[in-house]
Amino acid sequence: MADHDFPHTLARRWRGDYAEHLFLTIALRDLVRHRVNRGPIRGLITARSVALLEVTDQLAAFGLRPTLGLAGAESDLWSQTVRYASQIPWLSPPAGVHVDELTADLIKMQDAWNQFEAFAGELPEHFYEMSAVLTAGTAIRADGLPQYIGPRFSPTIGVGERLLDRSGDCVGPSVIV
Repeated sequence: MADHDFPHTLARRWRGDYAEHLFLTIALRDLVRHRVNRGPIRGLITARSVALLEVTDQLAAFGLRPTLGLAGAESDLWSQTVRYASQIPWLSPPAGVHVDELTADLIKMQDAWNQFEAFAGELPEHFYEMSAVLTAGTAIRADGLPQYIGPRFSPTIGVGERLLDRSGDCVGPSVIV
């Protein structure tokens, strides 16, 4: 991919969103461990998780999959984030939906949050030191983003738990798994 074809803005957005998500998750971990009220952090993590999944999907359309470079606890966090975000049907209640449907959605969202919160509470103490994104900090300039985001693959279409290229051949696990 030529430098002028690389989606710099999307890559910077992914890196920023992901770093913010990591900081929020580390804060959640500490709040869970100290049994402190989590207050508004749920809304922040939920919005960031959904946005991050969207940006990751947009990068996949360019054949870029930055999450393939994640390893260990960071990779596990990404998988948990995807599971959580995929259980969020809306960020604000839609108008005209029956209260029973809203209640079912809220129960599903609460269950997903409980799982995410439990996972965050178990993250390693020095998780931030293991994170490639956080240890890179602000040292990455715009011209370094292509290497940071990782190699380019052919644009893909995610189907279930498989990742297909435009011809329909399986090329690996789904971006959102």
